[in-house]
Amino acid sequence: MKTGVKSIVVLGIICLVSSALLGGVNHFTAPVIEKTTKERSEAACFEVMPSGQAFEEVTVSGGTLPKAVTSVYKEKNGAGYVIKVSTKGYDSGLVIMCGISPEGKVTGTKILSSNETPSIGGQCAKPAYSSQYEGKDKALNGIEAISGATLTSTGYYNAVKTAFEAFETLSKGGNK
Repeated sequence: MKTGVKSIVVLGIICLVSSALLGGVNHFTAPVIEKTTKERSEAACFEVMPSGQAFEEVTVSGGTLPKAVTSVYKEKNGAGYVIKVSTKGYDSGLVIMCGISPEGKVTGTKILSSNETPSIGGQCAKPAYSSQYEGKDKALNGIEAISGATLTSTGYYNAVKTAFEAFETLSKGGNK
């Protein structure tokens, strides 16, 4: 019985020490991760809206944006909005940035993160697929899915549709 209590105490101490170490590592790495994520999002803004010069993250009043929209950036000189959408393709975790000009045309799209199969769903990250969105309006006429990656293609397409829904709300003054 004495050995059982000793084992429980030792395991409890190991758990406490491990938790403290993990908490300490998280304390030091969380700001670095946050900074890197912010820098990556800013770089993506310039990729999907090449005419942009400076972006600011905007908040939306009244929670009127679609649930899948995770961030909105406004180009400070009026070149449009960049909208970050989290959606599902074959797997969850498909995050796409979409730039939309004031005229309601796509300036560019980019996958920020994806859990899709690289050899199949990963094809959506290639310019051969993503470039077909450039210049399209909310009707998105002429977009062709990738054979064998229809779930990812559909998720990508739906993310751009969601970005247009958010754009319409923002264009009507739904931002602070």
